[in-house]
Amino acid sequence: MSIFENKITLTAMEIKDLAEACGFTIDKESIDNDILEQELTITECPESGVFDHDKNFIFHKHIVYYSEYPEEGCIPIGEPICGKCKKTWAEHDFGVPAPSCP
Repeated sequence: MSIFENKITLTAMEIKDLAEACGFTIDKESIDNDILEQELTITECPESGVFDHDKNFIFHKHIVYYSEYPEEGCIPIGEPICGKCKKTWAEHDFGVPAPSCP
């Protein structure tokens, strides 16, 4: 059972189709068919955040990971958010948490 309630699992092919629907051009010849069959899961970022490459906690609204290998880690997607109030950094003055953060 997953600790994440809201999640969606898509194949890389489905994600490619979504990207193309958004106007991205993808070179289909450069993609291995085995990669297109892999499933990725998109879910909410844990409230505790996730580690970045420097082992610091960072916060995002969503993360993605390979469904077959969740232990390999995840990639945060979207804009970073404040770990306290969940607003994007752009919503804060000067890129730092607002004094009103709980």
